[in-house]
Amino acid sequence: MARDAIGLLIHAENKQTYFSGDTRLHPDLIDFLRGSEPVNLAFLQIACARYLGKDDGLNLRTAAELARSFEPGKLVPMHYHGRFKETDPNRLKDLLADTGIEVMVLNPGEEVEVF
Repeated sequence: MARDAIGLLIHAENKQTYFSGDTRLHPDLIDFLRGSEPVNLAFLQIACARYLGKDDGLNLRTAAELARSFEPGKLVPMHYHGRFKETDPNRLKDLLADTGIEVMVLNPGEEVEVF
């Protein structure tokens, strides 16, 4: 993993929220998330730039793999529009349709209550 990649696991009011930031899929990350209390809400990057032929974060496939590994109750896809990266966040719903994970695709400025 990049030494400067930051993800956050936040525990507040008996809920766990995971924010992936620009982290990459890595066995240590999977072990950490599986070993924590259940994650109620996750924000996962689903598109990333490529540098020197390597992904600089999670892409749609690796985000789905990570979500399957720790099964958050709700998942909000993020970082899917931008320079050199673009994907349809609704594709994540298809990739996780058999898991019971609620994928919440939000529009810019949209407010939702998650808990």
